[in-house]
Amino acid sequence: FSTMFDILGLAAVFLFIFYLWKSQKKPLNYPPGPPKWPLIGSFTFSPFASQKENHRVKVANMVEEYGPTIGLYLASTPIVYLHDPVFTRKVFNIEVFSGRVKNAEMSKVRSPN
Repeated sequence: FSTMFDILGLAAVFLFIFYLWKSQKKPLNYPPGPPKWPLIGSFTFSPFASQKENHRVKVANMVEEYGPTIGLYLASTPIVYLHDPVFTRKVFNIEVFSGRVKNAEMSKVRSPN
């Protein structure tokens, strides 16, 4: 009877270690960013987590370390932080990233020409 509990316990430990290992892997071509913790993500390193340090100072430090495009995680949800306004405008004018309704009326409104 105890052998069955040993096997179940070992399987649970193995699954937990596998989950931790799998959750640390970043998607292909994901921008560089701070390390990711299981369950909470990289929120502890994000500019919004600390009230002691000024948000602008923390963002400037992250941009200096990782570049103008930073990959963060809020729990297990990937978030891309864009710091360059010109690049941000280009990205949000691409239909896939805009998150807006795709129809003829909206494309007339959003068209830069």
